[in-house]
Amino acid sequence: MLDEWTLDEYLPLKTELEERLKKDNLSLPPDNIFVFHGDSMDDGLHETIRKETGVSFEDFDLFYTYLTMQEEFAELITRKAKKGSIFMVYGLAKIMPRFKGLRLLTPEKPMEGILALYQKI
Repeated sequence: MLDEWTLDEYLPLKTELEERLKKDNLSLPPDNIFVFHGDSMDDGLHETIRKETGVSFEDFDLFYTYLTMQEEFAELITRKAKKGSIFMVYGLAKIMPRFKGLRLLTPEKPMEGILALYQKI
């Protein structure tokens, strides 16, 4: 769930990566990598992802957000994700927010001062 310009760069970069890996006789990325453009809070997008991949929001084990919408995404994870799912929050600058329904796994300090891990309880 990305900005459109990121989506435009995906296929050329993927092709370049695959050519490099082949040249170096390395394994290619699996076929289960998908990129979608849209609002991560939109249930309609979640349904599109489920239809195209067979994977629902509830099936994911790991979630990540960068700088924005931490509270909104924490609420979505609390509401829809399975118990035990991990939520990585970046950009905290050593401030440790608390989210209802999530347990902070890095209470003393965020990793490298910028990344905190939470687990759905």
